Amino acid sequence: MTACITCGPATPLPVERGRALRASFEAPPRYPEQALLLRSHDGFRGVSQELGERAEAREDGWRAYVELVFRLWHRGMAGHEAYEEHKLYPYLARRYRVSMEALAGDHEALHGLRDDVLDALEVAHGADSEAADDRVLDALRTYDAALDTHLDREEARVIPLLLALEPEEFETYTTTPIGALLEGRPACAPEAPASA
Repeated sequence: MTACITCGPATPLPVERGRALRASFEAPPRYPEQALLLRSHDGFRGVSQELGERAEAREDGWRAYVELVFRLWHRGMAGHEAYEEHKLYPYLARRYRVSMEALAGDHEALHGLRDDVLDALEVAHGADSEAADDRVLDALRTYDAALDTHLDREEARVIPLLLALEPEEFETYTTTPIGALLEGRPACAPEAPASA
């Protein structure tokens, strides 16, 4: 059994974003019950926005607050990403024969941007300068923009697939471990060997 996430072609993700994207799947019969991720995504956007606002306002104690919340948030985010990469993406990839590789790649890019924020905070704690604080704000803004793009891309790829599942299959998905879910599915086609 493989839990790959590239069971089909890497097709371009839709470009619709934000409110227009959400409106495209906010209709019955299976919304909101089968629209996983949206509530947590809203929370992620809210935390990211709040941290940027605190870095911009620079009220007393803002660096310590931003660092603490950012670190705690990313500990929680690790579980969210693990669920996506080890259950959601493999299931949808095999079920619909699509690639989720770009979304997993977004996670890696976000990890690098997360590290940029933490590095900037470390410098700002030691430097206590406007330039160092500006670097924190820039890193948070860059992270926020990348996060927002990823969440839109993920919602555009994942939510329509979840909404297309029959309610019984969705229930099975949510209550069954990934190994059992993939057991009866055809294996991913092996990649064609590169021509010499």
